[in-house]
Parts: sequence; C-alpha cells; structure tokens
Amino acid sequence: MAADTAQARFDHFEIYFCETAVDELTGYFAENYGGATPALVYDRASQDVIATAGVYWGVDFDTPFVYTGRGNLLVELRWAGDDEGFIYTYVCAEPVYTFVSAHYSNATFGGTKLMQHRFRLTVDAVGIEPTSFGRVRAVYR
Repeated sequence: MAADTAQARFDHFEIYFCETAVDELTGYFAENYGGATPALVYDRASQDVIATAGVYWGVDFDTPFVYTGRGNLLVELRWAGDDEGFIYTYVCAEPVYTFVSAHYSNATFGGTKLMQHRFRLTVDAVGIEPTSFGRVRAVYR
C-alpha cells in the first residue's frame, strides 16, 4: 500500500441523513434530530474503505434522500466494530459544535467537538434552489 494510502474495515456500517432545524449539536444524539426522523441511506454488513490522501472516497446510496434546503443537513455515520484501521479526512475548526462521536453504535450520548470533517456530496438538484443549502452537521457513533 502506498505511503499516502490508508485502509479500514467497518462492521455493520450505516449512513443516515436528517434535515434538522438544529444549528449547534449537543452530546445527545436524539436532540440533534430536532424532532425529525433520520433516514437510512446506506447500509452494509461490512464496509472496506481504502483512502488515498487528496482523493474522495465515494458511495452510491441505497435509498435517495430528499433534502428541501429549509434546514441543516445532519450526516450520521454508524458502525459496530472495526479493524482499528484509519482513514484520511480533511477537518476544519468551527465556532459551534458540529461534531459528536461515541464509541458504541447504540450510544445515546457522545462527545462534542468544535470541528467538522469535510464531506463531498454529489446531489441531483431537482426541486432544490441552488442557494438553499444549509450547513452540514456530522455525527459519528
């Protein structure tokens, strides 16, 4: 494997999207949904990720998600165990809590951070006004 490449395996890997009115995340996962229900858009029994620095890793969702642009988009990644590998992500500092993580996939509470992982989302803009996008919030557990 190249020096700038990392690999990890995640068991029972899921991605959820949720449009929420919440502007700053709390440590309680359920509060961050703002009364909305997260939608499961990607589900794998096992997910291998091979990431090279400077290259985005991509997936095609199992289920489309309709984002109206009226709220913030919360992206939640869940997995139940891994091989202790690692992957590269770009991060940036944020003035509010935009990141929550926990060590267990069934956790109800996690640690908050003033940071955000960079995601590249490719969307079909059908029914979404180009200027309507809110901010992306990331949740890991």
